[in-house]
Amino acid sequence: KYKPETLDEVVIDKWLREMLEQMINDTASHLLLYGGCGIGKTSICEVMCKELNGHKGLNVLKVNASGKNTNDIEFVKDTIEGFVRMAHCGTKYKIMLLDEFDGMSKPAQMSLRKTMESSKNTIFFLTANEIHKVLEAIQSRCYTRQLTSPPINDFRDRVIYILNEEEVEFDVNVLNKHINIAYPDFRKCINNLQNHSLNNKLMGLCTQDFDGDRIKKYNRLMFLIKQFEYRRDYFKWKLTHQEKLEFKKLLCTDQFLVSKELIS
Repeated sequence: KYKPETLDEVVIDKWLREMLEQMINDTASHLLLYGGCGIGKTSICEVMCKELNGHKGLNVLKVNASGKNTNDIEFVKDTIEGFVRMAHCGTKYKIMLLDEFDGMSKPAQMSLRKTMESSKNTIFFLTANEIHKVLEAIQSRCYTRQLTSPPINDFRDRVIYILNEEEVEFDVNVLNKHINIAYPDFRKCINNLQNHSLNNKLMGLCTQDFDGDRIKKYNRLMFLIKQFEYRRDYFKWKLTHQEKLEFKKLLCTDQFLVSKELIS
């Protein structure tokens, strides 16, 4: 529902934005975006399809390339090559969007490389989580770019916008906890918000329901905050120098949100 519809609505860095704008205004090229889950690779490619071919989706074919029936060489020869050969009208390009391309078999990728070389009016948009699973011959034929996570404050602004649009009330600390656990996976964050909204109010969530490196760092941050508050209230002293460095790294490098009172 809240997927971006235009390039202006996408949160990306300056250099990628300029490159995509050039593709829209000048000559489009094959595009390969890679990075972690939920950071917008597919959404950006879908926006580019709309910017180039209009919002009706004319002459656009989107496929999950990691599927059982779509990751082999037969699919490349039958479906993809058939799409490339197909005549088209009404748009400048035909666009083939291959999502989760790193799940496509190596023989299929080799076959696709030849198809990409021979295609004149078809451009390919590819997404991948693990770039090492994509043949270098494919990477070299695309504008290849790693997507990095947006700043956590931009992430938070987008989440607040959605909550306001849905008229969901929220406590700032509860919201920060949701964001701290899900970031930078926007899709995961939205799913958590949906599952924890009751009667138009955002409810808290239990960290025991989650695992992974992010939750370990979050629990460590909460431990340092409790240590800080306990020492401040009872002993009038704060964190050690080493703990301060660790606290700063969690806030700045790993990007977590905390109340302003704790960092003032």
